[in-house]
Amino acid sequence: MLERAESLGEGIETRIARSYLLFFAEGDRRRALALIADIDTDAGRSSRAILVSHGEPPDVGLQHIDEEGLRFDQLDSDGKFAVLQKTIAAGLWDRGVQHVAALTEEDFAKTPSLLLSAAALLLASTVNDDFRAGIVRYLPTELSTLPMFEDSASIERRRQARALYERAAAAFTSLARAKSAALTADYALWLGLIDPASHPSAIEELRSSMADREIALRRLPFAIEFGLDLDIEMVEAELNQKEMAEDALPQVAAARFAIAKRKGSPAEAVAYIQKYRDQLTKLYQSDWILSVEIELLAKAGKLEEAREKLSNVDPAFPEQTLKSLQRILEEASGSDPIEIREREYAESGSVGDLILLVDVLKAKEAWAKLVDYGKVLFDATRDISSLEAYVQGLFQIGRDVAIIELSQSVPDMFSTHQLVQSLAWSYFRTGDLEASRRSLAQIGISSRDANDRALQVNLSITSGDWLSLGKFVEEEWANRSERTASELLQTGQIAQRVGSHRSQELIRAAAAKADGDAALLAACYTAAANEGWEDSPDVHEWLATAIAASGDDGPIQRIDIGEMISMQPDWAEREKRTWDQLAAGQLPVFGGAQALRRSLLDMSLLPALANLEEPDPRKRGMIFAFSGARPPGHVEARRVAIDASALLSIAFLGLLERVLAHFDEVFISHGLLGWLFEERQRIQFHQPSRVRAALEIKRLIDSGQLSKFEGTVLVDDLLEREVGSELASLIADAAGATAENQHVVIRSYPVPRADTLLEESADLTGYETWIAGCGDLVTALKRQGYLTRAEEEQANSYLSLHEKPWPHTTEIQPNATLYLDSLTVDYLQHLNLLSRLRSAGFSVFIATSETDEGDALIRHQAFSEHAGRLIEEIRAALSTGLDDGKVRLGHMNSKYDSLHLDHPTATFFELASSVDALIVDDRFLNRHLNFDCSDGTELRPIHSSLDLLQGMRSAGHLEAGELSEALTLLRRGGFILTPIGEKEILHSIGDARVEDGRLVETAELRAIRESFERVRMTDILQLPLESTWLDDIHKALIAAIRAQWADAIDFGQAEARCDWLLSLFDIRGWAHRTPPSGGEASVRYRAQLMLLASPSDLSEDVRPHYWQWLETRLLARFRDENPDDYAALQSTILELIDSTARTIEEEDEDD
Repeated sequence: MLERAESLGEGIETRIARSYLLFFAEGDRRRALALIADIDTDAGRSSRAILVSHGEPPDVGLQHIDEEGLRFDQLDSDGKFAVLQKTIAAGLWDRGVQHVAALTEEDFAKTPSLLLSAAALLLASTVNDDFRAGIVRYLPTELSTLPMFEDSASIERRRQARALYERAAAAFTSLARAKSAALTADYALWLGLIDPASHPSAIEELRSSMADREIALRRLPFAIEFGLDLDIEMVEAELNQKEMAEDALPQVAAARFAIAKRKGSPAEAVAYIQKYRDQLTKLYQSDWILSVEIELLAKAGKLEEAREKLSNVDPAFPEQTLKSLQRILEEASGSDPIEIREREYAESGSVGDLILLVDVLKAKEAWAKLVDYGKVLFDATRDISSLEAYVQGLFQIGRDVAIIELSQSVPDMFSTHQLVQSLAWSYFRTGDLEASRRSLAQIGISSRDANDRALQVNLSITSGDWLSLGKFVEEEWANRSERTASELLQTGQIAQRVGSHRSQELIRAAAAKADGDAALLAACYTAAANEGWEDSPDVHEWLATAIAASGDDGPIQRIDIGEMISMQPDWAEREKRTWDQLAAGQLPVFGGAQALRRSLLDMSLLPALANLEEPDPRKRGMIFAFSGARPPGHVEARRVAIDASALLSIAFLGLLERVLAHFDEVFISHGLLGWLFEERQRIQFHQPSRVRAALEIKRLIDSGQLSKFEGTVLVDDLLEREVGSELASLIADAAGATAENQHVVIRSYPVPRADTLLEESADLTGYETWIAGCGDLVTALKRQGYLTRAEEEQANSYLSLHEKPWPHTTEIQPNATLYLDSLTVDYLQHLNLLSRLRSAGFSVFIATSETDEGDALIRHQAFSEHAGRLIEEIRAALSTGLDDGKVRLGHMNSKYDSLHLDHPTATFFELASSVDALIVDDRFLNRHLNFDCSDGTELRPIHSSLDLLQGMRSAGHLEAGELSEALTLLRRGGFILTPIGEKEILHSIGDARVEDGRLVETAELRAIRESFERVRMTDILQLPLESTWLDDIHKALIAAIRAQWADAIDFGQAEARCDWLLSLFDIRGWAHRTPPSGGEASVRYRAQLMLLASPSDLSEDVRPHYWQWLETRLLARFRDENPDDYAALQSTILELIDSTARTIEEEDEDD
């Protein structure tokens, strides 16, 4: 045929045909290529490309084509197809993608197979090298989990590939190439299923195809892998029918394997594979099936069977697979799986082994290694799942900045819920609340999980936007049916903190869902008690159920009295040691508070408020805010970090907004507002019902319905030892009453003995006439017509659980005088009977302890409310500052979370590198002048709020009077070791009047004296460490004393003022704080007197009056009490006078 064509004349087509004949039929390569060497057409160039590369390895063949100078865009469609096939075979994927970009629609029309080649190259370029050769030949067995690059360029290439596969399927269908059409259609469907954008429509296509019996079998692995609901029995029946057809066996095998993967356990999966092994080998290599089988046997715990199969493998079994299976068996036998997987990956370097290693690291929570290997995996695969693993590791070890930087480098990939959630939390933990909110907003409200909701709550709390939590509470209430008991309880507790009326409903809903969980029910009971509705019967049932369900490690433990007694000395010793350390400045205040199970507010703000109302300075609590080791200073920095302790002090002074305005930027610990949110709740008394009860008693006393008991009868010692002082005093008063009406003590039986902790009843023989039970009182009220039958039954039902009838009978008479102890008051208040007693004609006295405790509760409530208002002021100021950028948050440090150090001071000094100065009101911390940010090269000054006040005064942001007022308030509030400066004391003493030769203290002077004496009467001052504080005060006192003797002074006023100053002067008052190595107090006192006795700036007219005052007030007494010391002082002064005189004479001679 070719010869006939040639006979008609030589043409390009015949020459090309002849070259192929020469090349393939005769093997004459040289003549074949020479024949077409000068044909410069697409067909000619394509023929040369095909011939020069034929028979060579793909990469060598492509090299020959390049050497011939044959460019891809100069070939016809068949030549391009040949080059693409070789490119795929050579694994030159980037080159192949470049060639695909050069293809035209004309190429696809002439050579439809180019559609498949182009699609395969585009698809392969979006996975790791390890998977490329396989993915262009067959669909992966892991249809939904194959790691794929997820950057925007790769996603776009897969979409282009899908479109090409769809076109290829249509082309092959038109060419009646059914198998090729089916394969390309399946590729197109698969790419649609794994693309989030096209997944919904692809799922519908898959669902539709499952209704077509012609293709349902082929699509069955897709349906199983992507979660379609299937009737497995019907599927199995269909497979049993299809397995009879030889041409359907590959599809049956794929379906069988998909079913095996979805079996409920490894044992079921391996049994299924073994049952259908023969069918599976129609599609999969037997070695591969065996390896899957051995791995499943190991996971199923059938190690012996797995070992037997492994020992019998064919000698040609792949060595790398054999090693992998051996390590799987090692792992199943108890060896360290991480070590095994690391070793396997080190040997193979394959992505598959790296994926398995990363999976193990996640399962074992080996976060640090997960970061290392997760990064390697992500760099290799660039897919979402590897990115999620890498980010999870970073998140767990607190590398939030790395997560944020990673999101900025691959922004398109941070699209899944897990990644966006991690990013939102990372922004939160680095203090960028606004960025955290933006990230969280990407997750739709309906898609949010418990972690998202927790972040929402944390953002509101940490930003100070506490009011927004009310909206969150309502949203959670609306979705309560979808929430767990734990989530409902947490929301209920949030509702309590923001004062939402939903709190009780949420806590009851949590208890209803608790399903007998002891910890949850106990927590629900505590939450109820915190709001004061714990007396409800169903709430008591929660507690009873929690007690019954608590085992040895449950939330509620049973401890006998002996154990409690043995624990008391340990706690007492711990408490004493902690207070001693605080007094000595050897422990941070927040650490001491935690050791004492108290809040920092209990150690600072609350006692400060209480001190303002305590007239006796000896009873005032001490606040350890300032160190006496610090010299006076002032803050000059414009960018500072302020600790929680200092913020509380500043709020106490009412200066917070002015302080924030004074600086350019103020940094606070990340958890400070969250800590305040919790503290605001904690300072409230945990049982509001007790406060209500105390208020009721106060109201009844004020209205005359109750009277405070004041004992007038001498109490018998034996009786006091039996029942304690309170009840003994009540009984003695009742027994000693001389009035005609009945006097009786109401007290439930039995009464425990007071002088023992054992379960023994007190012996009250001889006092029966004057003792009755609460039940007897209920009977009397009913008899006198003050209780209905229903009320009587309800009261007796309650009392039956709390008291027994007395062995004797005491009938309570009308108009009797009743004495109620604390326990009786509690019972009667619970029954709402306390207010009826006076109406029933009884005179009622209640124990002093009850009224004292009630008054204390009411005062605590008042102080708590005041503290709550100050916390609200702090919240509002910081929240506003965060919004306008004035206030900045530090980073949240995860290492402190693991140590449960959630107090903001625990992370405060990490702010040092971001600021120019640190302000903290903790005596243990601010005794240091600087904080080392690194290795000593970066020091940050440490200040207290005292330095802050001085800095504001120097800058003109605080008037002198305001500074004095602030210092006075600090002293009145119990802030010990507040310094006393010369200017302050001169100004204060100058404002004081003198009447009848005595100085009348102003409020400022009284605060100075009481604060000073409060320190002196304790062991607080640590000498010589804190001698700076004492020495500075004495210098100020000496200067103030001298300043009173000016030329125009009224000597009477000078003496009165100096008398007051002298009361603070004597160093011997500190002898108990002077260590043996610190020198004798008398020596220091002589030095003080020396300074007073040698004034150099007094005029001749004033000096005699000064010496007379000094002799009368000080020197005479000193001479009488310490003659030896006086002689030494006198000698020293004479030497000084002689020395001065000689100096004057020498100067005169020189002149």
